[in-house]
Amino acid sequence: MKRKLLFLLDHAEEIVLVPGFAIMLLIGFCNVLSRFILHQSWSFTEEMCVMMFVYVTFFGASVAVKRKAHLGFTLYLDKSRGMTRIVLDTFIMLAVVLFLVLMVVYGVKVCQNQLKYKAVTAALRISTAYASASVPIGGACILLRIIQMYVRDIRADIREYHALKERKKV
Repeated sequence: MKRKLLFLLDHAEEIVLVPGFAIMLLIGFCNVLSRFILHQSWSFTEEMCVMMFVYVTFFGASVAVKRKAHLGFTLYLDKSRGMTRIVLDTFIMLAVVLFLVLMVVYGVKVCQNQLKYKAVTAALRISTAYASASVPIGGACILLRIIQMYVRDIRADIREYHALKERKKV
């Protein structure tokens, strides 16, 4: 049971990402077939695909952070060693965390306003908060992965720092 829960937590984004992308692809493909065969377009497919695309993008970004495959400028971090690397890594993490916290907080506020004013989409007639919720949900997932990766990286940096200190003693 514990192993399954750890697997689910470790792969939560992929569990949402893969079916979400497949559904988005299927809806788009069916709409194209409908246009060619029935000469009629389904109006709701564009809204659904755009909403799902935003969710897929955020969950994909979270997976990229987890795999350290996200786009980043790491020239100074890669060249630094010891305490400089620890301080630089911490500064970068704090800047990213601040940005993500602001993104989540203001994303929640946007959703609350959309619910308050009962904003709905044009074709589906569902609350626009469902689409906007991708920002705080995706931001929270990325935030958790950033913290998880920072803890892993800082442990390695500290081990390296202590190893450098020991070599200098000898």
